[in-house]
Amino acid sequence: MPISRRDLLMMGGAFGLTSFALAGCTANTQQQIPQGSGSASIDASAASNGATLGVIAQTTAGPVRGYTYQGVHTFKGIPYAKAERFGMPQAPDGWEVPRTCFVWGAICPQTIAYESSPSVTAFSEHSDADLKEREDECLNLNVWTKSLDGSAGKPVIVFIHGGGFTSGSSSEVFSYDGTNIVGDKDVVFVSVNHRLNCLGFLDLSAYGEEFRYSGNAGMADLVAALKWVRDNIANFGGDPENVTIVGQSGGGGKVLTLMAMPEAQGLFKRAWCMSGGISARTQDEAVAQTAALVDQLGVTGNAPEALRALSYSELAQAAAAAGFTDGPIVDGDYIPEQPVDPESGELSSVGADIPLIVSTVFSEMTGPLPQLLFANPAATSIADLYGGDIDAACQEVFGDHLDEVKEAFEAAYPEKAGDWVSMYYVNTARNNDLVLAKAHQTDRVWQAVFAYELPVFGGMMSWHTGGDIPFIFRNVNRASYLVAGDEENARAFQEVTSTALVNYATNGDPSSDSLPWDPFTEQQGETMIFDTESEVRGFHDQEFLKLVNEYGNYPQAGGPSGFLFS
Repeated sequence: MPISRRDLLMMGGAFGLTSFALAGCTANTQQQIPQGSGSASIDASAASNGATLGVIAQTTAGPVRGYTYQGVHTFKGIPYAKAERFGMPQAPDGWEVPRTCFVWGAICPQTIAYESSPSVTAFSEHSDADLKEREDECLNLNVWTKSLDGSAGKPVIVFIHGGGFTSGSSSEVFSYDGTNIVGDKDVVFVSVNHRLNCLGFLDLSAYGEEFRYSGNAGMADLVAALKWVRDNIANFGGDPENVTIVGQSGGGGKVLTLMAMPEAQGLFKRAWCMSGGISARTQDEAVAQTAALVDQLGVTGNAPEALRALSYSELAQAAAAAGFTDGPIVDGDYIPEQPVDPESGELSSVGADIPLIVSTVFSEMTGPLPQLLFANPAATSIADLYGGDIDAACQEVFGDHLDEVKEAFEAAYPEKAGDWVSMYYVNTARNNDLVLAKAHQTDRVWQAVFAYELPVFGGMMSWHTGGDIPFIFRNVNRASYLVAGDEENARAFQEVTSTALVNYATNGDPSSDSLPWDPFTEQQGETMIFDTESEVRGFHDQEFLKLVNEYGNYPQAGGPSGFLFS
C-alpha cells in the first residue's frame, strides 16, 4: 500500500515533537508569573547561555506560556476564536492560569489522498507536528517574536498556508516555521489555522439567519485571527497598525479574498500573494451544492442539525459524492463581489488601495520531481528522463518552432542560456493578468518570479509550488539536502528574497540599497527575477510564453511533467 504524504509527515515529526514538549515543560521553572503587560522576567545568565526558557505573555483571553530559545519567544497553538460547526467564529473561552503553548495546535479535519496524485512535498518537506485533527480546537495561531515589550512596535507578518481551501495547516511543513526570520530580521511572525473544506465553506443560508454566512465561515475565521492580531499583537512586540498578510498557493487565494472583504479592511496594511489565484462561487451555486448534499444524505428533517450530527468523515464523503466544491462565496454582502472577476480579470474594488506583491515560481506545478519519484523511479538525474537528450524532448514539444522558442527563452532568462531542461519545465501558466489588474487600481503593486535552480537531482529548476517559502522565510538550513553543492548561492538567494519581504513588511517597499525593485506599471511591466543574480526586467517573458502556449505540444495532460496535481 502506498505511503501518503500524511504518513511521511507524521513519521518524520512524532518523536521530535514529544521529546521537545517534555523539554519545554522543564523550562517553565525559569519564569515568573508577570504583572502588567504580561512580559515574563527570565534568568539573564541562563538566557545568555542559550538555554530554553519559559516565558509568558498576556492575551485578551488570558495569559499564554511559550518558550524562549536563542532569543526568540515562541508560542504555538494560541486559541484566537471558537465556533460551532457551520457557525461564525466567536471569542474563545477565557482562562486565568497561563495556558501552555509549546506545541502546534490542532488542525482542521481534512481528507488528503495523494496516493493517486503524488505530492512533491512528500519528499521535500516534513513537519514537527503530529497533525492532530480537531474540529473544535482548530482555530488557533502561532507567534514568534524577539520582544514582549508593548511599545516595541515591530512589523508583523501574518502567513496563511496553502492547500487550496481544502487542506493544509500552519504546521504542515518545515518551511512555515517563523524562528529564523524573526531571529535574523526582528519582525513578529504569525501563522494561522482555520476551517477548511465543507467545514468552512458549506452554505446553509437557506436554513435561516443563523447560517447566513456559513458558506464563508473559513474566511470569517481568518478575519477573526486578524482581529486577534489587532487586539493582542502589541503584547508580543508587534505593531497592530503595520500588518502584512502573506499567503502561498491557496493561501494566496485567501489573501486576494481578504482584500475583497469589507470586514477585513483596516486589519492589515499590505499583502503578498505567492502563486495564488481565486475564483469564488456564486451563492446560487453554493446553495445548489448544499441542496444536492442534503438529497444525497436523504435528510428530511432539520438539515443543519442532521449535518452537525455527522462525523467529519461521513460529511466529507457525502459532500464529495454530491459534487461539493469548497472556497469562498460571493453573496453580495459578506463578500460583495468577486475577488478577481472571472470574465474581466479585474480585482474587487473593496481593497483597491491595498498594496500588493504578486509572485510565482519558475517551474510552479511543472517541475520534474514527480517523474523522478513516481513515473521513472529508476532515474537518478533529470538527464535520465530523456536518455540524456533533452534537445530531442524539446524538439518533440515545439517541433519546427524550437529554434524560435529557444531564442525567446534566452531573451527572457539570459542567465539560463542553453539550459533546455529549464525551458522544458517552465511555468507555462504564468502571466501578467493579476498584476495588470492591480495596476489599474494603484501604483503600489510589484511582481516577482522565483527562478533559482536547485542542485538536487543533478540540476532542477525552482522548486514545485511552495519552493520559494524556505528561502523567503529563511529556513534553508532546515533543508540542506535541497541545496547541497550550491550552499553559497542558496544562502545569498535566501538573503535577497527574505530581505525583500521584511523591507516590504517594514515600510511598504521591497527595495533595498543593493537591489532596487520598482513597482509594476502597465507600460514597462517591471518584474523582479530572483535568481543567483537578481534584477528587475520589463515584460521579460511575454514573447516566450506566447510562443510556448501557441506551439507547445506536451506529450501528456497536466503540463510538462505529465502529472495532474490536486
